[in-house]
Amino acid sequence: MRRFIHSVYILFLMFTLIPAQQYWEWQKPLPQGNTLTYIKSFSGDSLLAYGRFDGVIMKSINGGQDWDIHYQVNGSRYVDEVFFYNFNTGWAVGDSGYIHKTTDGGLTWTTYEVNDPTLYSRYTAVFFINASTGWIAGNSDNISKTTDGGITWTHYPFSPTASIYSIYFLNDTLGWAAGTSGRIYHTTDGGLNWTYQPQSGFSTLNDIYFANPDTGWAAGSLGTIIRTVNGGNSWEEAQGLTSYYSLNDIYFWDGVHGLAVGDVGQLLKSADAGETWSSIDTVTNVDYKSVSYFDAQNIFVVGINGIMLHSADEGSSWTEMSDLTNLSSLECIKFIDENTGWAAGESILKTTDSGENWIEMLNVNGNIMSFDILDAQNLFFLHAQTGDIYRTIDGGINWDTLSPGIGILPFIKCDFIDAITGWILDAQDYVLKTTDGGASWNIYPTNDATSFFAQDMFFIDHNNGWVVGTEGTIQKTTDGGETWNIQNSSTTNIINTVMFIDANTGWAAGENVLLKTTNGGINWNLLNDNYTYAELWVVDSNTLWALGKAAGIHTALSSSDGGVTWQEEILPSKNMRGMHFTDSENGWICGLYGGVLKRTVAVSSITHQIEENIPPDFVLQQNYPNPFNPKTIIRYSLPVNSFLDLSVYNILGQKVATLVSAKQPAGKYEVQWDAGGFASGVYLYKLSVNSRYVYTKKLVLLK
Repeated sequence: MRRFIHSVYILFLMFTLIPAQQYWEWQKPLPQGNTLTYIKSFSGDSLLAYGRFDGVIMKSINGGQDWDIHYQVNGSRYVDEVFFYNFNTGWAVGDSGYIHKTTDGGLTWTTYEVNDPTLYSRYTAVFFINASTGWIAGNSDNISKTTDGGITWTHYPFSPTASIYSIYFLNDTLGWAAGTSGRIYHTTDGGLNWTYQPQSGFSTLNDIYFANPDTGWAAGSLGTIIRTVNGGNSWEEAQGLTSYYSLNDIYFWDGVHGLAVGDVGQLLKSADAGETWSSIDTVTNVDYKSVSYFDAQNIFVVGINGIMLHSADEGSSWTEMSDLTNLSSLECIKFIDENTGWAAGESILKTTDSGENWIEMLNVNGNIMSFDILDAQNLFFLHAQTGDIYRTIDGGINWDTLSPGIGILPFIKCDFIDAITGWILDAQDYVLKTTDGGASWNIYPTNDATSFFAQDMFFIDHNNGWVVGTEGTIQKTTDGGETWNIQNSSTTNIINTVMFIDANTGWAAGENVLLKTTNGGINWNLLNDNYTYAELWVVDSNTLWALGKAAGIHTALSSSDGGVTWQEEILPSKNMRGMHFTDSENGWICGLYGGVLKRTVAVSSITHQIEENIPPDFVLQQNYPNPFNPKTIIRYSLPVNSFLDLSVYNILGQKVATLVSAKQPAGKYEVQWDAGGFASGVYLYKLSVNSRYVYTKKLVLLK
């Protein structure tokens, strides 16, 4: 990519030099794959969503067509609950006795200590009646109140003790709180005193809502919905409920019509103030976590894996706003070049456009834990549970199934050095070998002088290979896997991954250990013990990438000095499994629920704002001049903050230049492409926005 940097000039904002930056972007699902636990519609266009498990905050100003996505709340990736009073002002609560406040829609947060953090170990509910007055509660016998926007707090006891999961206030005096064991509490003085309101059920109540001082509802575990018509003095169970799965959110927009959402695709509607409920068929059967109503044409539901639904007819029918195509979990990913790659797990997927689109090539009953690519046509995929190998010799059009018939399941890793020679590592630390493309196999034990569980295997050529595992075990073969010798790792930590760039130089990494050898493993030297490494990818002798954890945070790690020092890049998801890089800058990570992330580098550029007005739509204009020699200008417009990629392709569809790969604010831009180093001909330039919208035009270089 370096060769394009000096030929690219982007014009935007006031001639500011912007350095290169890195981003991990979602390629699937879209717009992102983290579970969303909160949605709020402030108008037909203004939406805000949050996911507590990965700290994702999403904002849209065009009804969910495009999203501006951010992660974490002041370094905390686990926040139990959020509440936004308006599009910009919100609060987040969770562990550690603190509350976080934002006044810019989640871009930045200020943290305040609740006066006595020893009162709570965890906050699970927050509600504000206006920008100043709010309440929080958790797993303690207190509810706390603020009247200055969350800066200071006063604690008010209530009993009997319960964990509170939902708070709702009609005004600054009347409020209710609900939580474990079906407990409900009521206040008439703004939270100074709380009265227990018993009801017959014992299900945990996840949400409570009141339409007026008399009429209210609560929903919770075991498919529970209860309602009151006397302010909570008595409660009755709703009729027509048939599911025992948890209900997570409930809302009524006029006191008569309401919705409740829950796990396993539960989307319920009531037209009689909650006395009876009917189920609505939706496009998916995943867990729904939150519902928001703005008007009859703008109702939104969010849930697991980033699912987002929209209804324009008061909830009678729903359309999916997110793209959750193929949520099969993925364990491993590899690319042949920057365009063509494969990902495998519960199914086998292929891309020919750098991961923007994935096609399922084979659906397997179980899980692919490992695969190897020899070239664009020849690939081997290992089924962990059955031990079968799926082989293709035509790039995935046709498949053969090879069954070794020996070894102890589950199989852990396969490694092929060419089309006929390969190895499999099994669960009992045996190595299976084929020299006829998988038609027949021999089995060889690793060194039985140690008792360990193997984790990874790597062969650099037909003779030299390594196996690593628990108890700091590293074993090497020099005869193609027939015999194995123990190498001294000087650690007892588990080693998860191993990779070599030649017969002498390699790395082994695991739980708080990174080792390097320059003599084939005769000596292993400790380079780093600060991280837990789950996956290691070596680009060259200096450039390494790793997938692991830093201080408990799921992180992509990069090193430019052979592993001595590392830079951390926090990932937007904690459910990642496999990693592959085609060069020092561009890589992919895959994981659970079909998740694929791509790393791109923003090009350094001089920018200038062409026009102050924010454009209404995405636009890619025709370049000028056209034909050109050797420089041309390309203009494009962004109505919202966006991740974008503007690249040039030849007529074969091969990418030849990356002009922009960055997150940019809304505005109008222009970029100059200097094609002095390219041959005359027809080229295509493509603008991809948020990995979702693609615009393509043709340009002609004449020399």
